[in-house]
Amino acid sequence: MTATFTVLGGRLILEDTPPRPTEDPLWLTATVPPLAPGSRVLDCGCGSGIAALSLLLRQPLIRAEALDINPACTALAQRNAALNQLPLITHTADILTQPGLGPYHAILCNPPFHGQERGHTTPNPTKTQAHSLPEGDLTRWLTALMPLLHPQGTLHLILHSACEPELTTFAHTHNHPLTLTPLQTAATKPPKRLLAYLKATSPHHLNQENPIPAYRTDIRTRHLT
Repeated sequence: MTATFTVLGGRLILEDTPPRPTEDPLWLTATVPPLAPGSRVLDCGCGSGIAALSLLLRQPLIRAEALDINPACTALAQRNAALNQLPLITHTADILTQPGLGPYHAILCNPPFHGQERGHTTPNPTKTQAHSLPEGDLTRWLTALMPLLHPQGTLHLILHSACEPELTTFAHTHNHPLTLTPLQTAATKPPKRLLAYLKATSPHHLNQENPIPAYRTDIRTRHLT
């Protein structure tokens, strides 16, 4: 029998296949504003499918799709969708090759963000693919994702805070509105995570939101159950 674990207060069941997903995609989907019924949503770099499936639980009238370069990941996402009896369309493709997908009303992405040149490596090839990339490749991801959006669509990201300069430069260069919300996981330390969303529209402006105190029990309960 396949081992499983649950998140969102037991509402979402996931196959316990290593590496386990972090809480990052749960925070990401908890902060996506309500989408219109029938909205097409893509979970890019889906891994286990946790972002797409948790958003489906929160917003069951959307049409969810998931993409990953690794066929083992898209197969896992499909199994997790079946475990939860949730509808999910999967695509196995490299997002950097501009697959013929979209347009999407929203794209969710927890992209790789640890710089390989800074020594963030692991012997696990799946974790390496999921969490690290060469310097500057975040811009390549953003350049590939924005054309897949509906003209009024939004790209929702959760990143390491060190990615902020590259993200803000991209938004300014390409004239996209950008909203940044730090996610503070410890009361006495600077935020290490950054929630962001870019609009496909223009002109560019930068909106800086107050940090979410993710270390507080009441805030975690509100967002993660």
